[in-house]
Amino acid sequence: MGALSVTGLKTGTTSLDITAGTVTKSVPVRVAPAGLFPIMDNQLPTTVNGITFSQGALPGSIHVKGTSTAWTQIEADVTLEAGTYTLACTNGKGWTYGVRMRITGGDDSIISGPSDGAPKTGKLEAGAYDVNVFVANKQTVDVDLTPTLVKTK
Repeated sequence: MGALSVTGLKTGTTSLDITAGTVTKSVPVRVAPAGLFPIMDNQLPTTVNGITFSQGALPGSIHVKGTSTAWTQIEADVTLEAGTYTLACTNGKGWTYGVRMRITGGDDSIISGPSDGAPKTGKLEAGAYDVNVFVANKQTVDVDLTPTLVKTK
């Protein structure tokens, strides 16, 4: 199957006109904002506290497998401008496993634990943050997690 890449479209709903020979078809599309969650492939694969983190099936996804012997995470730093952000994680499960974000060097989570049905949105000051993919203590997992972070305002 072929692939199609389009650049320069504004975020929102629009359509693409595709022509093959004399036939033209208008296809509705949704343009998502650029993702800001860092790709963590340079840390993969790694095993921490019984959990193996490796590249998932989709670009940017992380396969998480094993039984944790303690709170376990891999993390990356991201610098953000002030604004409103939404953090989500496909296949996340609240505080069992998923993603979270916090001020770099701080202990408190700013935006944390989103699951498929409940992405977290919050207003952030400009600054350095760390984002992490985590598994809570004594949890058994075998799942691909796909974290996303987008600026919404």
